[in-house]
Amino acid sequence: MLLVNALENTAMACKDSAARSVSALIPKPIGAHWTRCTSQESGPRSPCNFSSKETAYAARNESRSWIATRSCACSYSPGGRCEKLLADTITHINVRDVEADELWSFVGMKEKAKGNLYNHVDTLGDAYTYVAIERNSKLILAWHLGKRNRQDTLAFILKLRNATDGRFQLTTDGWPSYPDAVERVFGSDIDYAQLVKVYAASRDGEQRYSPAEVVDVEVVPRIGMPDYERICTSHIERQNLTMRMQIRRLTRLTNGFSKKWVNLKAAVALHFAYYNFCRVHSSLRVTPAMEAGITDHIWTIAELIAIPHAA
Repeated sequence: MLLVNALENTAMACKDSAARSVSALIPKPIGAHWTRCTSQESGPRSPCNFSSKETAYAARNESRSWIATRSCACSYSPGGRCEKLLADTITHINVRDVEADELWSFVGMKEKAKGNLYNHVDTLGDAYTYVAIERNSKLILAWHLGKRNRQDTLAFILKLRNATDGRFQLTTDGWPSYPDAVERVFGSDIDYAQLVKVYAASRDGEQRYSPAEVVDVEVVPRIGMPDYERICTSHIERQNLTMRMQIRRLTRLTNGFSKKWVNLKAAVALHFAYYNFCRVHSSLRVTPAMEAGITDHIWTIAELIAIPHAA
């Protein structure tokens, strides 16, 4: 009896599968779309004619409300909460030596592949993560995800100003937008210098994947009286390697790149929150947040995830 029932169930399943395959080949009229049906008698899906304006408007409003709900949910995600944690806790920190740099990645496609169709879509193509680290405590003071232009450079320096307090020494690379942004935000209340590296021409076959050889380093004082012995970008460049190793979306020559800008931003926020509060630095034996006096213990992942969302 059990064998007969099993054979009958198998036959019914095959019949239903064949019916679905045949129905998939039947062309649908223009304006007919498949929507979820609340009635169990008419099957899991039923055709809905969108020819009337009332039905189309109702479907559009329902779609907009779903998108709005999802957007609100994204702001309460762990990435959004970590971003708010960093912005609220790392403010007016007394620092001595700060190094800043920008890290290249891309979202969806590389900038040269955008073409005319996506040329004006800012959330696709090149994505630069601006990062500022305190040399002594290894604390990530500020970060910003954007393009490599004057506007995003200024936004990043403004975040750095909000995170720091007092006079300190800042070192960046040779990106031309830094001097103007630093002068506009800090004025003369900072000692600032650029460390410009001069690269040799790449050998044949090494243009794409091998880094160019550094043949010279030029120190350019910009504001104040920077101490030449403290002009350095080694720590921020090592932080760039840490990001490449620990954030899969930033790993080169893989298909793990971000497909959406908001997802990359959330991943970077999670990494910096974990780095500052949960990860014990090998040279400090404590977390950077503990070294900077922001917290008195090593945070667990549970504490980081349990951060209350923004009101």
